[in-house]
Amino acid sequence: MNIVQVGTFPYPSPQGSQVYVRGIVRGLAQMGHTVDLVCYGHGIGDTRIEEQMGVQIWRTPAIRGYQRMRAGPDIVKPLLDVLMALKLRNCQPDIIHVHNYEAPFVAWMAKWLYPHLRGIPVVYSAHNTMEDELPTYFSKPRIRRLSARFGRVLDQQIPKRHAHSIVLREQSVQQLKLLGCSHVSVVSPGIDPTEFLSVEELREIAPLEMSKGQWIVYAGNPDGYQDLHILMEALNRIPEVNFVFVSSSDATHWKRTDGRTLYIQTNDFSVVQAIIEAADLAVIPRMNCTGFPIKLLNYLALGTVSICADGSSISAPGVVVVPNGNIDAIVREVGVYLNNEGLRDRMGNLAKEYALNEFTWRAQAKKLTEIYQSLLD
Repeated sequence: MNIVQVGTFPYPSPQGSQVYVRGIVRGLAQMGHTVDLVCYGHGIGDTRIEEQMGVQIWRTPAIRGYQRMRAGPDIVKPLLDVLMALKLRNCQPDIIHVHNYEAPFVAWMAKWLYPHLRGIPVVYSAHNTMEDELPTYFSKPRIRRLSARFGRVLDQQIPKRHAHSIVLREQSVQQLKLLGCSHVSVVSPGIDPTEFLSVEELREIAPLEMSKGQWIVYAGNPDGYQDLHILMEALNRIPEVNFVFVSSSDATHWKRTDGRTLYIQTNDFSVVQAIIEAADLAVIPRMNCTGFPIKLLNYLALGTVSICADGSSISAPGVVVVPNGNIDAIVREVGVYLNNEGLRDRMGNLAKEYALNEFTWRAQAKKLTEIYQSLLD
C-alpha cells in the first residue's frame, strides 16, 4: 500500500503530534508499506531511521530566518502549507492521511491542483479541537472569544469531511461523532521499547541536583493549552517538594512563588528519560485533550506514577486521576504518594509493564492498516 502522511509542522520534533507521526510512519514502514511524509523544511534531530526504512520525506523549501518549532498560528505557515500542497504532486498514494487542522487544506488544495490525487481516500487524525486550543495562543479577552468562535466553526466543518477520522483516546470518539463524523476509530500513540534505556543507564546520567529531596516532574511543552497555571498553583502550596520542568522549549516563564524549581531545556530523549525516572511523581494538569498526552506514555514506560487531570487521563495502571482544575486534589494526591514509597513502587512497576506491552507503534500501525484497507475495499 502507498501511504502519504501530511503533517503541517516541523519534523522531526519532540512535540506530541510529531512524535505520533514519526511512530506510525516507522510502524507502517516496518509492515512493508511504502510511506511518504510531507512536512515543513525544518526540524530538530535527524531522520536517518526513517530513511533507512525507505520513507521518502518531502520538505518545503527552507525560509531564511524561520525556525519556529512551537504550535500555533503565524504569518509564515500559510505559505508553507501552499508549498506542501505543491510537493504532493510527486506522490502516488493509495491513501492520504492528514494530521491536525491545516493538513486537510493542504490535501484539498493538492487534489484541486493534481487530477491524479482526486478520488484518493483521505483519513483525518484529530490531535485536538480548535475551540479549546486556539484561544490559548492569545492574551486579549476579546481576541480569545473570537478565536474560540472561529475554532468552533473549524471543529464543525473540518473533521466530518473525511472518509474516516482517527482519535487518540476512547474518550474522544463521542466528541467527533457529535461534530458529524460518521466513521471514527481509536489509534492511540505508542512507544518503541528499544528507545528506553535501562534503569542503571538512566541513573548514571540523571541530574545531580535530583539526588536529594523529593521531585515532581513535568516533561512536555510549555504552551498555554497545557493548563500549567494549575500545576504552578498546586506547587505553591507544597514548597517543600522540588519541581523539575523539562522541555525542548524555554519554560522559565512558568514560575512558582516558593520552592525549588529546576528547568532543563533539551532535545535529548535519554536525558528526558533520566529525569522522569529520577522523579518521584509526574503531573499532567491539562483539562481538555481531544488527543493523547504522549508524555503520559513516557511517564508510565519509565515506571513513574502520574497524577493526571481527568481531561487528559487514560485507564491504565499508574495513572492517578484528579478532577479538572482541582488544585486541592492535586496537592492531596501528591501527599498520598510521596508519603508511601512502597505504593509508588508497586504502581510504577505495573505501569511500566503495561506501557511496554500494550502500547507499541507496530500494534498501532496494524490498526491503521486495517482502516486504510477497509476504505480501499
